[in-house]
Amino acid sequence: MPVCEVLLASRSPNETWLLCDQAWVLAALEGFAAGRSDGCVVNQTGAYRVWEVGGDRATEFLARLGSASVPAVGEANVSRIAELTVMTLSVETGRMLLLVDRLYSDHLAGWMSETLRDF
Repeated sequence: MPVCEVLLASRSPNETWLLCDQAWVLAALEGFAAGRSDGCVVNQTGAYRVWEVGGDRATEFLARLGSASVPAVGEANVSRIAELTVMTLSVETGRMLLLVDRLYSDHLAGWMSETLRDF
């Protein structure tokens, strides 16, 4: 099996998101969960767009976008950015992922573009 980056993000006490770039990881999880009564897998592939924000000023950039708080490394939080609900994952120092419903991805892209002009 190929090596891939797998990220788990807790959105609530009973909801954990798995992010990865290999279909076999999700297929293995779905196979494990099949027939279980103590949880389920909801495949959201394609439902969200992932934006990566990185660099020395990533935290400042997110603050300018309107993020209520920036999570510590290894943590995630949900806040309002560009008037949208966005999950922010702090993957490593200076590298964060923003997850937004793909229907609103263009709006967030525009908001980030305008923010960068003033940055």
